[in-house]
Amino acid sequence: MAAARTSMAGHSRARPQGGFGDGTDPKEETEDVKASGVNTHFYVSPDTAHEWLTWRRCLYQFAQLLFK
Repeated sequence: MAAARTSMAGHSRARPQGGFGDGTDPKEETEDVKASGVNTHFYVSPDTAHEWLTWRRCLYQFAQLLFK
């Protein structure tokens, strides 16, 4: 069975309270997932918000991990 791999990504223009909007910190969430044994990766798209460029960059970063 292949190892599980996930990617957690977001944009750099965070809300004033930070995180995913529900009060959680994406970097901490990634570390928690890693601690549970799942191979995961964290990426923040610089200078973007919830827009097409963010999605493009995140997909590009994740594809690089899938096709190593």
